[in-house]
Amino acid sequence: MKQKTKERRKYEKELLFYLALFNELKGREGAQKTLSFLNDEIDKLIEILKQM
Repeated sequence: MKQKTKERRKYEKELLFYLALFNELKGREGAQKTLSFLNDEIDKLIEILKQM
């Protein structure tokens, strides 16, 4: 297995942050707009990591 680059580790950290935040806000009233944004960011990061 090849070593992870700094860039990949950065994206993975960011993804984990957004996933934790998404899970924390899920189910709360009034958080729909934020959840939508987080979902979009998570999707973007996953696509970036797939391409690496």
